[in-house]
Amino acid sequence: MNFNNDCQENNNNKPFPIFPNCFVVGPTGPTGPAGSGAGSTGPTGPTGATGATGPTGATGDAGLTPIFTIGTVTTGEPGTDAAASITGEAPNFTLNFTIPAGVTGPTGDTGPTGPTGDTGPTGPTGDTGPTGDTGPTGPTGDTGPTGPTGDTGPTGPTGDTGPTGPTGDTGPTGPTGDTGPTGPTGDTGPTA
Repeated sequence: MNFNNDCQENNNNKPFPIFPNCFVVGPTGPTGPAGSGAGSTGPTGPTGATGATGPTGATGDAGLTPIFTIGTVTTGEPGTDAAASITGEAPNFTLNFTIPAGVTGPTGDTGPTGPTGDTGPTGPTGDTGPTGDTGPTGPTGDTGPTGPTGDTGPTGPTGDTGPTGPTGDTGPTGPTGDTGPTGPTGDTGPTA
């Protein structure tokens, strides 16, 4: 005979039960039909202990190096928030910024005068203005010292021959000159 556990523990394996909760364990009967419908979901159990860390996975492929280009930079109104946006697809991206203008501060003190800059290039000559009225003649100044004699200029070309002048008076007869030497004897003439 097989008794239930309570009966065996309380009656020390006696052949007859003493307590009313003792009964004889019979053979297992056939399984009853399944109940209709699912039962209500029970409460969530406590979170289990964290499992062991798994092995490190393989290193992935190297990603593309991003290339950033500055797009628009807009000045916002004073007191507004700065903003930034990014557009494009990897690896090319464009950054756009909106930066608020600062509030105008008070006028600062006048700084010291800076050094004089270099003289700029001479500007183009302007148009000639109209001739003014002639002023009065000033007093004659003192005669200046005579300047040094300049170099003699080149001889000019010979001028045309002038007209023949009138014949002058005959001059006095000059003295007789010395007798010249006797000339050679001439050839004998023909006989008559």
